Amino acid sequence: MSDVPQQPSYFLIMQRAIGDPRGVMPLMDRHMAWLEEQLDAERLVLTGTGQTEPAPGPDAGFIIARADDFAAARAFAESDPFISEGARSYELFRIDPKNGLLKVRFWGSTGVLA
Repeated sequence: MSDVPQQPSYFLIMQRAIGDPRGVMPLMDRHMAWLEEQLDAERLVLTGTGQTEPAPGPDAGFIIARADDFAAARAFAESDPFISEGARSYELFRIDPKNGLLKVRFWGSTGVLA
């Protein structure tokens, strides 16, 4: 057994509105506080909004997070008030970031996410 700690994996959490996309608005303060907590704990890598079709506003969102495994990533996703309060559904993907235009330091990797 190795004494080297296992590096966390990266997960993409794709969120979609359930019903009216504005359903997230009453939860926004709690969601933003949750994001800050996750950032401080170095679990949150990147987050943002999205649209699934031309519309007057975002009806989707995404989070790239660090977690040890799928179970931890699922628990992370489900702790987001948008998810736990039923305003959004989510899909979870394990990802392996490599290269890109973003200047980001990926923990435990040679990539730069700054």
